[in-house]
Amino acid sequence: MKKDSPVLIPNFYRHEPYELRASGIGWDESDFSDARSDDPEQIFRYYIEMVGFNVAFYYLDDGCFYCIFTERFPLTVRRKYANPDWDGKYVIDSAINADATDDIGEVIYSTEDHTKVWSELKINGLPIGEVLKRSVIITLD
Repeated sequence: MKKDSPVLIPNFYRHEPYELRASGIGWDESDFSDARSDDPEQIFRYYIEMVGFNVAFYYLDDGCFYCIFTERFPLTVRRKYANPDWDGKYVIDSAINADATDDIGEVIYSTEDHTKVWSELKINGLPIGEVLKRSVIITLD
């Protein structure tokens, strides 16, 4: 993350750097390199369809954490449950297992065909490509 980009959330992470900066949202240089593309759809398809990674992310516009979980059939997308024990200090702790790619949370989308996720998945009425532009991708594994 570039230190000169604007701070979006000052206490996002529990370890340094604590803040979430504008340069930390969306796909980053390592994602472009891995997917050999700077096209968001190609990067998404590379990680979900080709590699089969799970993706955990935080959507700035609704303040929720999500996980695209590819390890079981069918693929599920879940909104993480709020953490009832959150002390209000770090946003990353506001949901249960916020930074984990697991199959815990409210199912908001499911499909047996990984190739449909890009075209079908919508969060709050927006396509996943638009959502990820306004999200910090926390974990790819």
